[in-house]
Amino acid sequence: MMAAFNRKSNEDMALFMESLGIKLSDIVPGVDIKRVKDSFLSKNTHIQSITIPFKECKYILEVINKVPVGKCVKESGGVIIKTDTLTMDDWVTNLMIELEKTTNTNVNAADALHKFLME
Repeated sequence: MMAAFNRKSNEDMALFMESLGIKLSDIVPGVDIKRVKDSFLSKNTHIQSITIPFKECKYILEVINKVPVGKCVKESGGVIIKTDTLTMDDWVTNLMIELEKTTNTNVNAADALHKFLME
């Protein structure tokens, strides 16, 4: 599955993040998408980060210098107490595990994410 993720993300990072953001927004409640302008005067925007909240941690995928970076951020009372930077393999694997264990609905979300990455 990691090979599929790498293939998809290397095609065009902006397009990949748009597609992933839309897919996750459709299947997981509470997904937060942060957009930034393409340039100072541009009206066009692109996704800079996608945050998927869970009880114990927020999974964040952000683009830094056109490279995807996965993170697991733990908060207490709205204050970040720990940030783990994950390899993309670990980020995708952990996200799939969280989706599968939270609710039956998210099992379908994990399946949809798997199908998206394998297309």
